[in-house]
Amino acid sequence: MVLRSCGPVNKSELTESITSGAGSVQVRIDDLKSSGLVEVREETVRPFRKMVSLTEKGRAVADLVAEIYGELSS
Repeated sequence: MVLRSCGPVNKSELTESITSGAGSVQVRIDDLKSSGLVEVREETVRPFRKMVSLTEKGRAVADLVAEIYGELSS
């Protein structure tokens, strides 16, 4: 959901925004990547960050989750 609202972010920013440990975030990124929900791109210029973003499939899932959450909180 962070990626849905913020767009592509580097792994460090993602870890900070969800207040979880880096190891835990990496496990989640790997799980989401293997499911085809996110992609990770390594920048080719300094500071060589790893940028995480939603795929089209990931955006569709995030949109559905947001819609369900909205219905539940109404």
